[in-house]
Amino acid sequence: MSEQNEPNQRLMNIILVIAGLACGLVGAGFTYVAYTYSQTVVATNGIVTQQFVENGHDSSRRIFYLVISFSDQQDLPHVGQVSSRDPDHSFPVGTELSILYDPDILVDINSFSQIKLNKWFEVWGIGFIFSMVGIFTMVAVFLVYRDKRKRAQSAPL
Repeated sequence: MSEQNEPNQRLMNIILVIAGLACGLVGAGFTYVAYTYSQTVVATNGIVTQQFVENGHDSSRRIFYLVISFSDQQDLPHVGQVSSRDPDHSFPVGTELSILYDPDILVDINSFSQIKLNKWFEVWGIGFIFSMVGIFTMVAVFLVYRDKRKRAQSAPL
């Protein structure tokens, strides 16, 4: 590698390290939020009472909405709504689903409560993705740097 490209390579390594650290920190933040969420929510079963689909900003992206009725720990009825771009979340009316809700922020039957489908990716997915991107970026930069250093040491003077 020429002397002129050396500063450019160094700058690229610094940018990749910063990007990896940023992704790792964002992933850690999302994971912390997911952990605290998982400590406060209650799992229960709900029944899909409505399903509708909307087209997104471009016609190729569809958003699936499910309205789910469920009972809380005191057997009071509630309704919640979840949305997803995943066609696998297109459940027919009457389907029983496992959901998560926070008992501290339930609202009355006349408005939607905040709920999530009880699926691993719904709770932990974003934190996992950002964390993995951060880790893989850092490992890749380390491996490239180590390989470059080995080549420089073994190169004849």
